[in-house]
Amino acid sequence: MVSDNEIDQGSSNIIAVAIDDSLGGHKSSIEEAIEKILLWAHSKIGAEQLVQAKEQFYWKTGKFFPDDIFYVNRISYFIDYFIFERPLETSNQFSGKTPFECYQDLKDDHQIQDFHHSVFSVHKISDVGIILKDMIHKTRYKISARSTERFDGILKNDIFQGFIYQIQDQYWLSRGLIFHPHKAYRSIRKSVKKELKKEDLQVNIVLQKLARQQLRHLRHEHVNPRVFYLEESAS
Repeated sequence: MVSDNEIDQGSSNIIAVAIDDSLGGHKSSIEEAIEKILLWAHSKIGAEQLVQAKEQFYWKTGKFFPDDIFYVNRISYFIDYFIFERPLETSNQFSGKTPFECYQDLKDDHQIQDFHHSVFSVHKISDVGIILKDMIHKTRYKISARSTERFDGILKNDIFQGFIYQIQDQYWLSRGLIFHPHKAYRSIRKSVKKELKKEDLQVNIVLQKLARQQLRHLRHEHVNPRVFYLEESAS
């Protein structure tokens, strides 16, 4: 059972991260669209769904805390998961649908047409954007840069997972990206290839495992990251 205090505190923290301009500089139209859906969902279904979803997310991808230096990335990744992928567990007309689907059905001001959640490798970088290769679905996406966004810290062949948003014919990166360590790239590629050969491939399971592995690496940065990526891959 979740107490009222825990519900109020947990949901407030999540929403504060979503709407705080200071966390990511100028708030773009994409962040505003995400904020609208999150606030709408909170008003329609209450705080308990957010808290339950966060606990489920912890269990699937690993637990993080507000004082972690990577907290903003992880909580943004959770917000994407909650909005786009997690079916609501309610007894009303929203049951079984994600907040994104509900908002699309009921509102006319939605900007995000679609989303893609996967693990990507960086194929090419230019001044105006980057080209990503979806390592699971074998598709490529040309990612545009926001007006205040630069890709200086991203290198060719980098591997990261997260959501990309589709607005008309353009694709944009979420702020909730999980970058994997360079020393684990070979292990990740081998693991993904192995998973793709399975008849019962479950993409969400693959992504959750990678998220747990990366978090374990962050908790033990003095250890060669291949230890964590190989350990769980062999299980």
